[in-house]
Amino acid sequence: MRPAAASFVLLSAAVLAQNRPESLPRTFEIFRSFPYTLANAPVSNAERDEIYQAIDTKGVHESFTDQQRDKERKELLDSPVGPVALALDGSEQIFVREPQSFCGAANCGFFIFVREAGHARSVFDSFGTGLTVGPTSHKGFRDLSTSIHWSAFEREDREYQWNGSEYIETQCHRIVYPRPDEPGGNGPGAPTPAIADCPGDGPPVKILVQPQRLPGPGLK
Repeated sequence: MRPAAASFVLLSAAVLAQNRPESLPRTFEIFRSFPYTLANAPVSNAERDEIYQAIDTKGVHESFTDQQRDKERKELLDSPVGPVALALDGSEQIFVREPQSFCGAANCGFFIFVREAGHARSVFDSFGTGLTVGPTSHKGFRDLSTSIHWSAFEREDREYQWNGSEYIETQCHRIVYPRPDEPGGNGPGAPTPAIADCPGDGPPVKILVQPQRLPGPGLK
């Protein structure tokens, strides 16, 4: 049986009241500093185990050999952890980012957990350069948006809403800027990028139209 470790969890109200870190800002970068790691976050051993199992995915587990299980556990327990306020009732959830070793040059995976009857439950699993907590909400939780950096000329913006149990994706747009060797090409400085719905599981679709700019979740 695999060792248990965590990615997102809710800090207990009692512990937060004693030593309460500030919630992460409404818009924050994935590579910022976080107040805890999974190893030292003030959560129960049961919650830590449940979170560990959630982030120790098949791909992560198989990236280590059987002789590297101690290294696997150490790296997952180094996952950065911080509180984030998403619920309108004032409760705080926990944002957990993958360890640096699993991140790319611009994007990194992250999770959000809620705490229910002593258990930590994953309600959001995504990746990108940052996360924005929106001003609107659905069924008691703030809306979220992420931005994924594909290249210097292409990004993907996704929006999520709470469905009463977890966050689900509601919109996805791919933004493509003309390359320098294309008409109007000036990379992200181009006044009007091409925007279209995400192409799904297939290869990126060449976008020829240039509708109005879609505002993305810019990072501070």
